[in-house]
Amino acid sequence: DLSQKEKLKMWTPETPEPRDGAPAQDRVNWLHGACSHDAHELRDRQNQWCFDAEKILNKNTRLQAKLKEVTEQIQECHEQLTDSRSMQLTAVKKDELREQINKLEQQRVEKQEELERLEMERAQAEDCSCVIL
Repeated sequence: DLSQKEKLKMWTPETPEPRDGAPAQDRVNWLHGACSHDAHELRDRQNQWCFDAEKILNKNTRLQAKLKEVTEQIQECHEQLTDSRSMQLTAVKKDELREQINKLEQQRVEKQEELERLEMERAQAEDCSCVIL
């Protein structure tokens, strides 16, 4: 006869539930095996959510650096336009700078929106991993 620990180790999701009239210990063993299996599965999911949250956080960090870079480029373009020497700039060059500023502003908006979306995903992943604890 198998010990209770050996029976628990043998439990799989395919293990049939004991029939009515089976010894109570068989039912207890089956339920304990099922709960143990579910707990392992939940821990695996929690680990995945933590991993996902960390990946998103790393992506957020890279995105924040890119956002800062784009913001600095916008500032440089504005400075070129407002610099005292800009009076010497041709109208074409000023238009090019304004166009570059518009493109950079669009990039900045897109990066900011992506950052906000990722932050929501990270918060959800962290919430999911905390629920299981």
